[in-house]
Amino acid sequence: MTGSPANVFCNADTDSGEVPTAAEVDRSHAQWLADRRSSATRLEIYRQALIQNAQLHFLVVIVGSPTEASSTLASLAEQHYPNFSTALVVASANELSDWQEALASSEAHWSLKLPAGSHLEPETLLRLAERILVSGGIHACYCDEDHLADSGLECPIFRPGFNLDLLRSYPYTGSLLAMSREALLASSSSVTAPGVALVQDVLLQVVERQGVTAIAHLPEVFHHSRQTFPDWLQQCEPAATHGIVRAHLARLGVQAEISAGALPCVSRIHYQSDHQPLVSILIEARGSLEELGRCLESVLGGTAYPRYEILVGRPSNVAVDTGCWLDELVTLGLEHLRVIPADGAQALARAAKGEYLLWLSAGCLSIKASWLDELVNQARRPEVGVVGAKLLDREGRVAMAGLVLGLRGPASSLFLGEPDDRAGYLYRQQVVQNFSAVSGRCLLVRAEIFHAIPDCGSFATQPFADVEFCLKVGQAGYLVVWTPHARLGWESEQSPEVSAWTRAESRLYEQWLPVLANDPAYNPSLALDKADFAVEVAPENLWRPLSWRPLPVIQVMPGDRWGCGHYRLIQPQRAMEAALQIDSNVQFRYLHAANQGRIQADSIIVQRQLSVPQIEEMQAIKRYTSSFLVYDLDDLLGNLPLKSIHRESFQPSQVARALRNGLAIADRMTVSTEPLAEAMRGFNADIRVVPNRLPVPWWGELQGKRREGRPRVGWAGGTSHTGDLQIVVDVMKALADEVEWVFLGMSPPGAPPHEFHYGVEIEEFPAKLASLDLDLAIAPLEINAFNECKSNLRLLELGACGFPVVATDIEPYRCGLPVTLVRNRYKDWLAAIRDHLADIEGARALGASLRQHIHRDWMLEGRNLEAWRAAWLPD
Repeated sequence: MTGSPANVFCNADTDSGEVPTAAEVDRSHAQWLADRRSSATRLEIYRQALIQNAQLHFLVVIVGSPTEASSTLASLAEQHYPNFSTALVVASANELSDWQEALASSEAHWSLKLPAGSHLEPETLLRLAERILVSGGIHACYCDEDHLADSGLECPIFRPGFNLDLLRSYPYTGSLLAMSREALLASSSSVTAPGVALVQDVLLQVVERQGVTAIAHLPEVFHHSRQTFPDWLQQCEPAATHGIVRAHLARLGVQAEISAGALPCVSRIHYQSDHQPLVSILIEARGSLEELGRCLESVLGGTAYPRYEILVGRPSNVAVDTGCWLDELVTLGLEHLRVIPADGAQALARAAKGEYLLWLSAGCLSIKASWLDELVNQARRPEVGVVGAKLLDREGRVAMAGLVLGLRGPASSLFLGEPDDRAGYLYRQQVVQNFSAVSGRCLLVRAEIFHAIPDCGSFATQPFADVEFCLKVGQAGYLVVWTPHARLGWESEQSPEVSAWTRAESRLYEQWLPVLANDPAYNPSLALDKADFAVEVAPENLWRPLSWRPLPVIQVMPGDRWGCGHYRLIQPQRAMEAALQIDSNVQFRYLHAANQGRIQADSIIVQRQLSVPQIEEMQAIKRYTSSFLVYDLDDLLGNLPLKSIHRESFQPSQVARALRNGLAIADRMTVSTEPLAEAMRGFNADIRVVPNRLPVPWWGELQGKRREGRPRVGWAGGTSHTGDLQIVVDVMKALADEVEWVFLGMSPPGAPPHEFHYGVEIEEFPAKLASLDLDLAIAPLEINAFNECKSNLRLLELGACGFPVVATDIEPYRCGLPVTLVRNRYKDWLAAIRDHLADIEGARALGASLRQHIHRDWMLEGRNLEAWRAAWLPD
């Protein structure tokens, strides 16, 4: 086995080197972990929903010396859930009795066994309580962990959801375990000295009593262990782990022999049975004759299992050379082989005599005679529905292993391209385990199960037919097992047509997306669009909604990270979440379909989506999800002013076509003004006007100051206002000796010398604007269709700083605010500015009044915020 134990568990064992792996993320693991912690808002949601109503009490049993336990107790003091007590026990050979005794002397409903020296994340008990109350019927729970080294947190371990065959292989769940009072007190030690393998023992007993659904996994790094997981695992005595598994199977009435597997403590189970069922090996005669011949020769000459037949399905459109060869094959009268005219998988299966059906691709080769024995060894178990094998290419690298749903598409194999002898992440390349699906290249299924599953497609010709079949088998209550001990060669280069592949992907997403998005064989902290076991480091993908839905889940996708993106999406989203009105996240790109399925948003808000790829992504959202789709627009993009620097990028005919296409998909449209809504009539049947409001954290406390010297008159904005600013250039020249002109973000072309400030990031803009300390602000706008549809945001920003404002008399500024409106004539602008400057104190009073109006009516809070929420959610 290659690699040290530490490398096995901390590395993703990928050779790509192109994406962060579970090891590489150590460099920034502390920050990654900080990003995963719940916000104050979400913690408050938990508290309100759980603590006030929950009566759950936890007992945290710390195993170890008082000296080692001191730091553990300190970490427990930071827990967000208050209903818990602690007990310290000294580790002994009879550790279960110590744990039970501590629990029996308390009134706790649940107990956690925690090694001394370990720390818990502050959310651990809160999230555990939530999981217990929401799920119902669970009796044990484990979580992910990392290593609490002297240098900090490192080497995160991301475990799968509960996996019976993986647990039978070795105690993958780690040292931290939570158990219900009932489950723990009903347990007893299966061996005299279980040691650290006790967790495996009690979990298997929970399975025996309550079933596999009684064990839950919290897929978060909540346990910071002083001991690395490989070091902990090496403490598992082989006699203990093998004895625990042997006793577990004996209690179930299952006869088996146990031997050591990839590690001494790993149990390799040989299920015992006198029954050797007939296996029908089904091979469709597609592809090249050479490939089919190699496959048949290898199976006939390299299969130790004695009871099998081979059925070769001959399609009506078989190649001429293959057809002739099959005719000759029939004349040989081989005992194990029949050629069956069959145009589909069902016809071939109906001709089979075997109790088990083995679907085998013609690209497979027998490279080890025990391959079929290993498959039958698992398939004879009554709880197993499907068994899959490991396929290796000519170089001895993995060509197919267990499939992970949602990985790099609807599903993908783990460990592709890795050497056969490599351990794999968490030793998972070398141990028997459960998957949601295995490949149809080599798939063994009980005949009665196959015939009970409707609409089974051809695994040889229909992409993802094997995935869908396995999902249906799982829905029927059976396990899907993958065994690395059944090894076959793989030499085929056949692949389905691209069009067939695309159609199959789309159909699978439409029918199975919630399942594809949450494969228990993987982990939500691992990326679905990168290499195996690559940690998801993109902030927008890290977010997960609460496991239950006390609030609507809203996903917003701004068109930019600047003004429109913030005022129309980001700031309303933040304000609603802070007010405990929604649970939400922000995306700046469309997600891989399975990642989108992980979120399952009630509403998705998109902004200014105009390109063909964006429209296609919107179509995919409506096709694959049930989310309510809202399209936001803040400007009349199809009619930009002639002097705008953005006009070339928004050609009217192209914009109109894009808007029609996008708005035809959306369930609703939101805009900032009534004129803009009127301009969009006919594009969407449900258009809501939601005016721009000012976010309180940005604008709530701002106030400009009075400076000595000449009066300061100014403007602030972006770089697209050439035409607007030309209105006041001559006025600036006329007043050049009387006032200090101040501009932020853009200088008017042809203007006299003036104070200029470069633009700043949007988050810094409010404070920067207030710091200009203007005695008077101006807001000129050209009279055109684009500006008639604009909002009054410029007045709100200037007024929030307490600046009095002179503005163009145009529709968006006729909003009832105490500002001076003028026509776009030189003498009107000049007179209005001079009137204000002649009475500075009066102007300041006007600015104060404007600020008061804005704080009263135009802030993003109260009823204004409720209006945003209503516009984003379906009626």
